[in-house]
Amino acid sequence: MKNQWPGILVVVAYFLTSLVYNAVVPLWETPDEVGHFGYIVHIVQQRSLPKAEVGHLGEAHQPPLYYLLGALMVAPVNLNDPTGALQHNPRFIWSGGGSEPNIGFHSPEEFQFPYRGWALGLHLVRLLSSLLGTGTVWFVYRVARQIFNQQTLPALAAATIAFNPQFLFITSSANNDNLLAFTTTGLLWYTLDLQERITQRVPVSLRRWVGLGGWIWAILMTKWTGLAVVGVAVLALLAVGGRSRQASRVVRGLAVALLLAAVGTSWWWLRNWRLYGDPLGWQAYQQVFAVNLRSTPLTLSDVQAMFRTQYRSFWGVFGWMTVYAPPWFYRVTLWMGGAALLGWMVQIPLRRFRSYNLGGLLFLLAAGLAQEEFLLWIAQRANESMWQGRYLFPVVAPIAVLLAGGWAGWAPRRLRAFLGVLISLAALGVALFLALVVIRNAYAPPLTPDRVVIPNPVHVQFGDQFLLRGYEVRQRPGQMTVVLYWEALRQPDFDYSVFVHLMEEDRLIGQRDHPPGGDRSHPPTTWHPGELVIDSHPVPVPLRFSGKVEIRTGIYNWMTEERLPILQEGQPVGDWISLAEVSVNPIPHWLLWTSILAIGAVLAYFGLRVFRRPPGVRRTPNDKAIRIDRAINTQKSSKSHP
Repeated sequence: MKNQWPGILVVVAYFLTSLVYNAVVPLWETPDEVGHFGYIVHIVQQRSLPKAEVGHLGEAHQPPLYYLLGALMVAPVNLNDPTGALQHNPRFIWSGGGSEPNIGFHSPEEFQFPYRGWALGLHLVRLLSSLLGTGTVWFVYRVARQIFNQQTLPALAAATIAFNPQFLFITSSANNDNLLAFTTTGLLWYTLDLQERITQRVPVSLRRWVGLGGWIWAILMTKWTGLAVVGVAVLALLAVGGRSRQASRVVRGLAVALLLAAVGTSWWWLRNWRLYGDPLGWQAYQQVFAVNLRSTPLTLSDVQAMFRTQYRSFWGVFGWMTVYAPPWFYRVTLWMGGAALLGWMVQIPLRRFRSYNLGGLLFLLAAGLAQEEFLLWIAQRANESMWQGRYLFPVVAPIAVLLAGGWAGWAPRRLRAFLGVLISLAALGVALFLALVVIRNAYAPPLTPDRVVIPNPVHVQFGDQFLLRGYEVRQRPGQMTVVLYWEALRQPDFDYSVFVHLMEEDRLIGQRDHPPGGDRSHPPTTWHPGELVIDSHPVPVPLRFSGKVEIRTGIYNWMTEERLPILQEGQPVGDWISLAEVSVNPIPHWLLWTSILAIGAVLAYFGLRVFRRPPGVRRTPNDKAIRIDRAINTQKSSKSHP
């Protein structure tokens, strides 16, 4: 374990961070947590498995392994104590006509520690999920060690998943996707280990084939969306066996593993056949979840929308897909993904990946592609509810390995440890920010004017719905941020947009428009009368601009472009208001040129790394430089030996 301390450190950091998510995220505010915990409560109270019934959109169709483990955690809890039980919010956005992100109302008692009643039971199941997430992160680390055979990159791969805000969010909730991610990642690691033994012609004992059957059994008893990973693992072992001329032994071992998995899960398929008329329970699922099935063919635009939703919700869409991260977060993750792709493009032509386990890398790539293909197949039969990024969690190990390997292409070996620490700490900081700021604020009680010190107080009314209470101006090179403090006079009837214009006399210098609160999933139609909303507008300013600008603002209907009338001291004053005049200083010349030189130095460094020869690659004998070098050496040799 001595040389595994980086992975252990990442695992411990993940577990502690998941406890933060466990405590911060209000009860029931994760996807399908109501149904998953309801399954567990049914087992505890009824001593039986639930039956899928029309009118009950629960999780009764799911295999029971996760819920049986959850029942062991909840069994000692007094469920007769209703503390923390769900109190439905009729204004929930998915309840039909609602606009609020929270599925339930939350009382202070459910957040008080020590927890009790239903709150205690749900937090214990969340703790089970965190433990499963800890195991998943550890297996990601072990998978990456099989590929990279070093310390730095495996730890970076583990950190990529450990500090993924969406992974932390889901693995801190009651959801059987957490057991599925654990078992599929464990299967990938186990398969890589078997592949290595088969390739090296090390005898594979019966016990190891039984272990493989155990992993497959656990996946089948958790969730059937792990079937793609099982299929790729079986095919990969067959391919390695054939290439190593041990096909018959591998076939016999796989037969043992699959037979054990089939026998161990047979009771579940027989139960479904008896209750629903088919072993998968598909007919019952179609009846219960008819609202989630597609009624039209999948189009190209649907696929594009699916990839967009899947990408965002793989990294960070919280609540019941109702709370979004700030826009910069998605841009950064997109840039990091692009950097990893370019990193592989740098390494592949120059063969800098020769020390990697290429067979294992191709196996992981095949598993990731198979899972995505499986989800596309499901998308042809189900609606947008199956587009969530958490359905890619069975292949978090391939995703993490590909990202870490790509980033490594941008750093020499001696700097990879620094790169890994830098990315890991940054990801951890972002994950904590999203939990403690974005998620917490999304479910925090509304602000009111008497709870906030408002700078530059004003009293300007926009229509009969908005009151501007104050503003603040912040500057930095290339940007002026205007912060507006809005009070809702009544619940707005439309998600109006606010514009902020920077004007030099009649010339527009900079502009920023967006719905107030929209960047925090709190647009105007979700406001309550008397609520205060702090609305930030970062407006870009040309770097070389110098002079005074006038800050103007107003509110308009973005569909009709009609502006709301403005009242100041009861008198109409038009459809925009001037807040202040501010002096803008240009960026200093020395800072501009220093930045340009720094960027040029970085590009030159990476350019040299891309085009230099990899170690071990020699020039050809026809190379002119080699010929000159040989001629010089020949002359020296003739002079020293007359």
